[in-house]
Amino acid sequence: MNKELIVVPYKSVGDLSFGMKRDEVRKIMGEYIIIPKEIFSNNSSDSFYNGKIDCYYNKDDLFYGAIISNEINVILNGKQILPISEKDFNNMFDDALLNYAEESMTFVKSVGLTSYNYDKEVSSLTVGTKEFYEE
Repeated sequence: MNKELIVVPYKSVGDLSFGMKRDEVRKIMGEYIIIPKEIFSNNSSDSFYNGKIDCYYNKDDLFYGAIISNEINVILNGKQILPISEKDFNNMFDDALLNYAEESMTFVKSVGLTSYNYDKEVSSLTVGTKEFYEE
């Protein structure tokens, strides 16, 4: 696996385009583990590369979001956004909104990212479509 993913806001993660069918995602990503549907989710999800990337699907079984661990290099607009410190991540975006109820999260609406922070580092990123964030 290429340990670098380029994110295009609200459109794609690496070779995966939002709106792809689950079987297309699996063909590109390879070996996976199914994560059963939870009470607040629309569908089951797939975990790839030993949990480093989890892909989420809407009720029509179309790819619409991913959680990426900080073991993967993530590039956005030519800049590395993962791995990164929480402070540097928040300073990259004018609209970074710290979720004070969950002080470990930052949402950046302009690029459709949510960072999950642990011990002053971004531990993972969520990337998704507008639909993914509305649910």
